[in-house]
Amino acid sequence: MKRALRSIALALALVLVAPVAVIATTGCATGATVQRKAFVTLSDVAEGARTGMLAFNSRYQAGLQTEAQRVQVLAAYAKYQKSMLLAESVAKDITQNANALQIANDAVAPLLDLIASLQKVAP
Repeated sequence: MKRALRSIALALALVLVAPVAVIATTGCATGATVQRKAFVTLSDVAEGARTGMLAFNSRYQAGLQTEAQRVQVLAAYAKYQKSMLLAESVAKDITQNANALQIANDAVAPLLDLIASLQKVAP
């Protein structure tokens, strides 16, 4: 259980710190570099969501999460995926990279928060 909570904490930290790091380091970068950093950061956000889903699935497979909780998480994941598609589309416009990162963070935070809260109250 501690390992799963550490995975969630790591995923949350990654999602919250990565956009700040990209924004802080893009001051004099070329357009291509800024674009690449934005997509790398979006990839980091996706990895955070993937890690959270894997941690939840491990607990579900072990019988520590209910089917109702699984349905909740899958619904949150579907919302996350739709928002990430929007973030990826917005990130194609170099002037909108900060908005894309905000969309991605806003998309993944509820998913990871839900997974973390379900792990605290698991039977």
